[in-house]
Amino acid sequence: MRDNSGVGATRLLFYQAMEAVKEGKLQVVLAALQSNPVPVSLLYTCHDLLPLKIRGFLDFAVLQLRERVAIGKRDF
Repeated sequence: MRDNSGVGATRLLFYQAMEAVKEGKLQVVLAALQSNPVPVSLLYTCHDLLPLKIRGFLDFAVLQLRERVAIGKRDF
């Protein structure tokens, strides 16, 4: 990630920004206005009938989200 000083402000999910915040590349502003965690759902039809590409994506997404949420814990 490049130097983002002075670029502006945005709203991100904590797991999207946590690495850059920990590295000092991004800064949390308006921390008092952070929203509460929201559950994520991946919906699909019968698991046996899914194309392999979709099944692979779902398996990947679940692992990535679990890992990022587990290490995120909003410690910034």
